[in-house]
Amino acid sequence: MDHIHYQGGRLVTVLPRTRLEDREFRQWIQTNAPDWVLVRDEANPCAKDGPRDRWWTYRYRMPSAERWPLVWLKSDLLALNQERRRQERLARAQQELEDLRSRLLGPRPRLRSRAAICERVDEILATCEVSRYLQTKVHQVEEHTFRQTRRGRPGPSTTYVRKTTRRWTVDWSVDQKTVDYDRKSDGMYPLLTNDRQLPDADVFAAHKRQPTIEKRFHQTRGVLEIAPVLLKNEGRIEAFFFVYFLALLTQALVERQLRRAMETAGVSELPLYPEERTTCRPTAEQVFRLFSLAQRHTLRDQDRPIRTFHPELTDLQLQVLDLTGVPPTAYRCPTSPAGSFTRNRARDVRNVGRSTGRRAHRRPRCVTVLMARSTKGIGLAPGSTPRSAWPRSRPPTPGSSRRAGRRFPRGWSAAGPRRTPGSGGSRRCRAGRCRWWPPSTHPDR
Repeated sequence: MDHIHYQGGRLVTVLPRTRLEDREFRQWIQTNAPDWVLVRDEANPCAKDGPRDRWWTYRYRMPSAERWPLVWLKSDLLALNQERRRQERLARAQQELEDLRSRLLGPRPRLRSRAAICERVDEILATCEVSRYLQTKVHQVEEHTFRQTRRGRPGPSTTYVRKTTRRWTVDWSVDQKTVDYDRKSDGMYPLLTNDRQLPDADVFAAHKRQPTIEKRFHQTRGVLEIAPVLLKNEGRIEAFFFVYFLALLTQALVERQLRRAMETAGVSELPLYPEERTTCRPTAEQVFRLFSLAQRHTLRDQDRPIRTFHPELTDLQLQVLDLTGVPPTAYRCPTSPAGSFTRNRARDVRNVGRSTGRRAHRRPRCVTVLMARSTKGIGLAPGSTPRSAWPRSRPPTPGSSRRAGRRFPRGWSAAGPRRTPGSGGSRRCRAGRCRWWPPSTHPDR
């Protein structure tokens, strides 16, 4: 928070329950009545006939440890929900303690030591989160049984032997004083902000935007599929997250443009979900998925385009493009200029190597090497091959030469093609298996 504050940023966040300021206010409210100000009064979002959703604010007189203002919120629905959940947790804990006591008083209890029983009791209280409200006690009870010392019918002079059995049991009681203490502050929690001029209503409105902001950042793990990276340089880390920030900004702009256009055009829903299910708030993920199968194919004769097959957009795609302000001609771009290299040119390179007298089909070199050595035949400059066009060839395996006593083919070593001193290094192909040299520095030149 200090970093955001000293960099000139504004923040609104929930004060943790463990802070001293939270405990002081909850103690103060036991004997005082704050002047709450109503900031929201809406219908119940879950129950039509239920109580209204009302929110109140109160700016506490004491600032936080950072000398920032504290704005307390109170919700009537939240108070009812917390009271209901507390009663449910108490009821569940008492049921589990009753079951534990019945098992301890049974004929063959599994828990026989005090330490094991106390551990089980603490586990129940921690699971139900009622350690503050229930007071438990583990103690022993004695059960006495009597039997005759001799057989026969009992009479006035019959003597008996008493047998005492000690069993562990557990008792509990509800601390009503603690329950009433917490009930006083049900539905309340504090907000911390570094903007001293921000009104309480604006603080509340900024806080209520938190789910939307968190949903946006959730898209980095869902839609964008961000993955952990092993970066140590701070500049690279900042650049990496800046790229994802631009992606989030793009998604937000696409959604805003589409939703505003729907409102202006009077379109209430769009069937963007699978099985043509409609949505009134389309997301960028569904828009991108709608256009994910749009493809354009170009038929070529070597490097000369013959015909281009443009994608046929559906009515829904045309409607989304119209709402977002993107012309349909964006999916009918002109074909790439003649002479551009594609993956199919690898076959042409092999043919050129054969036509110029090179033993391309016998030499276990990378095809890009032959292309560099035969630039006059195909009209390309040395080193002008894009990485996307490099073929996926494999280096020769040891023992592939036909000559005896020669482990690798001529011009190759265990690491690949041999280098000459002063060649200035090499570049690997896309597959990472073969290397490329300029024609003037190739080992066979």
